[in-house]
Amino acid sequence: MVGDSSDRLKLPYLFEIGGSTWRVLLALLIHRNPVGPRELARHLKMSSHSVAVYHLTKLVEYELVEKTAHGDYQISPAANLKFLDEILFVKHKVVPLTQILYAVVFTSFFFIYLLTVGYDDSIQSGFALAISMAAAVLFSLEAYRSWKLSGLLSMTP
Repeated sequence: MVGDSSDRLKLPYLFEIGGSTWRVLLALLIHRNPVGPRELARHLKMSSHSVAVYHLTKLVEYELVEKTAHGDYQISPAANLKFLDEILFVKHKVVPLTQILYAVVFTSFFFIYLLTVGYDDSIQSGFALAISMAAAVLFSLEAYRSWKLSGLLSMTP
């Protein structure tokens, strides 16, 4: 175990996990069923199952994952995953809620401005529309990119 139970999964531990281990954790969260290291390595396109075992062992040390009696791995029921409350899991995919929220807010600002003020040839109007439209497009594209990338982690055929 990395720390005692009173300081389990404080912010510094989250940064120690690393990108590939995060992919393994997200794949387990999306799959929701116990998964063997070979299956996990195949779906995440890892070089070998021992690489998957390394990342799974790391997650076991952080008490996020547990090994079943059959040698598969699953999310530990005791895992402190409150930091994932900001993430939306839909159809085996992941999208951060803040990206969706910001996209909706800036899109709403854009249309409310158009409907209430309208567009005139002033610099202020063009600037306000350009900023709100750019923010809406960027946050929407980022939410879409996250959605597509999370499909690579899915364990479904």
